[in-house]
Amino acid sequence: MTWKLAEQRATGVVDLSDQTRLEIDMDAQRTSPGIAEIRVNGVAVPDFKQEMLGNLLGVSPEIVEIYRRGSDLVCRYAECTKNQLTPTVYWSLHTDSEIKAAILDIRVSVQTSTLGTQPDASFEWYAPSGKIRDFCLPASASQRLSERQSQPLSYLDETLAQKYRCTTIECAGLQVTPIIHLSDFKPETSSPNNSSSLHQKLKLPLLEKGVIRTARIRCLLSATKMTDDQILEQAFRFFQSVLPLTT
Repeated sequence: MTWKLAEQRATGVVDLSDQTRLEIDMDAQRTSPGIAEIRVNGVAVPDFKQEMLGNLLGVSPEIVEIYRRGSDLVCRYAECTKNQLTPTVYWSLHTDSEIKAAILDIRVSVQTSTLGTQPDASFEWYAPSGKIRDFCLPASASQRLSERQSQPLSYLDETLAQKYRCTTIECAGLQVTPIIHLSDFKPETSSPNNSSSLHQKLKLPLLEKGVIRTARIRCLLSATKMTDDQILEQAFRFFQSVLPLTT
């Protein structure tokens, strides 16, 4: 699929089945860019949205360019004068016929023109009329990742597998599961019980001039409920799909 651009907004459309069409509106111009609306068969999921927070964009982010590249929507922002950070955000949308879900991959890339700058970024998911639930990776996660990964888990941080939590958001018949890549996860991620929002912190280490740091998050969107085992399998595939870029 491709994105339909309209100034600083874009809409991605995917068919999950013959009966289910999913539309995602992205707004790159907002102070906190992200998902402005999701629609299932033309009906908006009530009050659902996602934002990128932190110090990457400043108070009034300026878009240098926004364009399509294959299945990617790329938005490059001007340098933030307050901290000399220059971010680029990539959104990629495709489907997985095996689990009958849409997959929205988000990459946040940042660089600086100065020395010793600390990026800070997080994703906030809001679902006032939904239900948020989280669960831990199984005890066997560390061993499984070490066995199947092209690089040893110690290349990441084996303690992260013990701290990592998967979270699902169920709202108006849509299940949304945002998965942060294991190497980009920070334990500060939280979703309090009975909360209507999920706060996911990204790990972006200290930046030096000429260095680019990237953090990745994969969001599964399904109109049918996925089991915990299915979610975990998708998480493991994501963890093992690419080498860490932030280390």
